[in-house]
Amino acid sequence: GSGRPLRLGRGPAPAAMASLSPEEIFRAVAKETGAISDQLDLLEAYLSLVVKPVTERRQLHGAALNVATDLCLFEASVSMSAASAGLIANELLRGLGMPENSRSQATSMATVAEECSSDEVQLWCTLSHIGSSEPLADVGYTVRGQVKWSLADVLMPQNDDQDALREHCHRQELLEPIALGSSLMPTQGSKPRPRGMHLEFEHPDDKAQKPIVFGFGFFRALNFVQPKDEIVKALTANKPTKCIPRIWMTDNGLSQVSLVFTSATRWGLNDVSEALGVSQNSEALSRIWEVAGGGYDSAANMELRANSSGFFVTVGFRLWI
Repeated sequence: GSGRPLRLGRGPAPAAMASLSPEEIFRAVAKETGAISDQLDLLEAYLSLVVKPVTERRQLHGAALNVATDLCLFEASVSMSAASAGLIANELLRGLGMPENSRSQATSMATVAEECSSDEVQLWCTLSHIGSSEPLADVGYTVRGQVKWSLADVLMPQNDDQDALREHCHRQELLEPIALGSSLMPTQGSKPRPRGMHLEFEHPDDKAQKPIVFGFGFFRALNFVQPKDEIVKALTANKPTKCIPRIWMTDNGLSQVSLVFTSATRWGLNDVSEALGVSQNSEALSRIWEVAGGGYDSAANMELRANSSGFFVTVGFRLWI
């Protein structure tokens, strides 16, 4: 496709982004998706209580953006040290009016970071099911580091799907998670929600197994719907060099599986979207990537997601900071 390839951390910042802060980019892109006011209200709280202070205090390690090609999902994330994340997460929950006894997830985040000897924590805001009858908004964390199964087993919901995931990873020569995350929102209260957490894995560099085979192995192990051959062919044509499976679990079981692909070439989003049978709002995507400084058919990564509603695709990249 046409459009400039996205550059990651090399050379001068693209002109479109040079004058915009991550806060301003997140706000502009979210409005393009058509998210409703309730979703945008939570995003504004996240921007003012997380993104703005961590930027002003010069504690920001990085910022990233993900948007679904059909605009059904928006994700903003900023990374910082574990110490900064602990303080900021509590400020966010306090600002959202959460009583102190409902902030257990912030405590869990600090424990996970310490157990994983991690100094890289992402705080994120997700607007999902945009345009549907049940739009959702959430804030949470992802701790990056080597996650031991002994820790994951304590924190992850216990069910047959979690057992199947662990067994699959043990068959993959004791593959361990590289990240663990959760919503920060309380599961009890006026709007109770199932407890949910996610794990991420990485294709080992020394594996002869190709990234696509490695990724779809998780679909098979978890008895999740298998992508059609057309989807696999469209992904293969983009020559992915890396795959990071992300697995979401709730107390009710598996809720979502996604595969984050990176490639040395430009992503052919039209081909992948067509193979999936999902729409692509090219005009809105063009405006979004214009704000973010890259061609809309090029991105740092492409993520294939599958949940109870079917498949969809998100594209994402790191923002200049």
